[in-house]
Amino acid sequence: MKQLASAEVTNQKAIEIDPRFWIMDQWTFLMMQAFEAKSFLELAENTHRIGPKSSMEELLTQLALFKAFLLSYGKCFAAAGKGRSKLEEKHVFVDRGDLLPIHHRIMALRNTFAAHNDMSGLDEALLDIEETEEEFILSHRYAFAIPLNEYEEYKKCIVVLEEYLFDKTNKAMSSLQKQLGKTIKMK
Repeated sequence: MKQLASAEVTNQKAIEIDPRFWIMDQWTFLMMQAFEAKSFLELAENTHRIGPKSSMEELLTQLALFKAFLLSYGKCFAAAGKGRSKLEEKHVFVDRGDLLPIHHRIMALRNTFAAHNDMSGLDEALLDIEETEEEFILSHRYAFAIPLNEYEEYKKCIVVLEEYLFDKTNKAMSSLQKQLGKTIKMK
């Protein structure tokens, strides 16, 4: 069995599964992304509290966990590669239109702040220039903000996402049971 830690970057799966269960594999991958998103957000909430005396390590840990949340959540809805599925927001949030602005905020931050280099409003790299008679003195500054006050709203989107994935996975499993003529148990 190929170990993921040392796997080559290819378009091949690290481990091949029985093709009869391909549809379950699709839902499993999406559930993994949702699990990671939820876990990263919980870790961000429960690890370091940001305050005036936070160390750079604490700040960067918080930033890394927040970006990891954005990326994992966004993978559920972003373009998918070969053998992967993506979700449509109109299906996931069909009964929860009130959460669409929050979902759109998460996706916008994923696209501008975490996955791509664009204007997000959450980070800024600045160059301070001081000029004297003899020289210019350049100073680099870097500032970022993490919207901790939005985490509770993000968790609501994750709950809806998880419920959708569980429902679709159970329906796929039920269909497979009928097709294969055998009970399928999850562990």
